Amino acid sequence: MRSEGLKNDPPNGLWALETINRITPKLSPAALSLEEIMKEKKNDLQAIVQDYLQAFDQRDLDLCMKFFADDAKISFGLGVYRGKQDIEEWHKSRFTADLRVKHIDKIKAQSDAVTVTAVATSKVAKTWGFSSVAGTVTFGIQEGKINEVKFALRSDIPLENW
Repeated sequence: MRSEGLKNDPPNGLWALETINRITPKLSPAALSLEEIMKEKKNDLQAIVQDYLQAFDQRDLDLCMKFFADDAKISFGLGVYRGKQDIEEWHKSRFTADLRVKHIDKIKAQSDAVTVTAVATSKVAKTWGFSSVAGTVTFGIQEGKINEVKFALRSDIPLENW
C-alpha cells in the first residue's frame, strides 16, 4: 500500500517491470515488451493497476490504452465509455481537465478486480469548489487487461461552500 501518491514510483514507471527485473535479473528492461510484462504478470492484478496509474500520471496515452481490452468500458460520472475509441477520448478529456491522483489510501486485489481508494483533484473539481475529491475506483481485469472501470465518489464529500 502506497500513500505518498505516484511521485515516488520507480523512474521507469512500471511496477511489473521492476518486479520482473528482481525475479529475473538477467533480462534487461529493454528486452521485454509491455505485452510480455503483462503476460508474465497477468495474475498480479495490483501491479497491473499500479502500472496503469503510473502511465496515467505520466499522461502517456498510448501506454494507458495498452492496459485496456478492446471491449472495455469505463463508468465515470453519468457517462459510460465503451471500446478503445471512447476510452481514448475519456483519457484525453481527463488529461485536459488535469485529473491527478493526489494520494492512494488503499489498494485491494480480489480474484478478478482491484479496488483503489484514493483522493484526486482536477480543474473541474476546483471549478465546483472542491480542492480534491475522494472516491473508489474498481478495475475489472481479465487475461491481464482492464475490461471495466467504475468510479464512485465517497459519500463523505463535504457540501459546504455549495
